[in-house]
Amino acid sequence: MGDFGETREALLDEIAELRESNRQLLAERDAGFRILLGRPSVLIWTTDADFRCTAVAGGALKRLGLDPDQLVGVSVYEYFGSVDPHSPPIEAHHQAILGGSKSYESTFSGMTAQCHVEPLYDEEGGIAGVIGVAIDVTDRAKAEAKSARLMDDLRAALREPRPLGDLVKICASCKSIWDDERRWMPLENFLADRTKARFSHGLCPLCVGACDVDRQS
Repeated sequence: MGDFGETREALLDEIAELRESNRQLLAERDAGFRILLGRPSVLIWTTDADFRCTAVAGGALKRLGLDPDQLVGVSVYEYFGSVDPHSPPIEAHHQAILGGSKSYESTFSGMTAQCHVEPLYDEEGGIAGVIGVAIDVTDRAKAEAKSARLMDDLRAALREPRPLGDLVKICASCKSIWDDERRWMPLENFLADRTKARFSHGLCPLCVGACDVDRQS
């Protein structure tokens, strides 16, 4: 009996330690989840199988000026004003309800977000709806758009004719041009680089005559 009692006490101690460990893990998970929801860039939502919002939370609600109570019951179709199955958010929710997961980028209520949706499972392991998370990337998207505009402006500037300048230095013999990069450049290249002119080559009558004289001599 003594050995049995000691074994029983040891098992109870191990069970108590496991419970305490699980409690700490759950507390850490809940704390991390609260921190995540408190971030102003995060939005988390769930839907039922008909894609109607069942819950929504996250710091991004304030930035969007949205009341979570007003969103509950609203379908994905109603929120985005579309039933297009190829629309990224709608396509992603359809894929999630079938057991898949999908990431996409979407802009809504003035916020550009990187989104991810997955199946939401019930206690029996069946798919009950969809769970999604959105991370606000509006500032990144604006920076990328600004960068793209700058590149477009640069390309346009490179296509624009460059000014010839007031004084152009030209070789009295071969007619090459001394350009602003301090190099001799053929006249046609210099003009083509700074104007919309295009060139073809031939011989004027004087040069044709000079060539004939050279051949005869």
